Amino acid sequence: MISESNLLELVKVKFPSWNINIRQSGVALWVNVNDGDSNYFEFQVTPSEGVGVSIIDSAKSDMSGHDEGFETVEKAVDYLLGLL
Repeated sequence: MISESNLLELVKVKFPSWNINIRQSGVALWVNVNDGDSNYFEFQVTPSEGVGVSIIDSAKSDMSGHDEGFETVEKAVDYLLGLL
């Protein structure tokens, strides 16, 4: 499992000017990444399930599940960069 500090470092390299918040809940690390405008994403990183990525629409307040799943954080970050 990737450590919180390594995860923060990886995400900051790809999104240097974005707001990044990481919190742990049980075995999962939750990462909120947003540009302060209209792009808001959330990752859930777990050792047994990989990385779930949610594209958050500011118009809806609930999250009903992840939009995509990946084996690594690197693949998830590359996917998000491709969306921008």
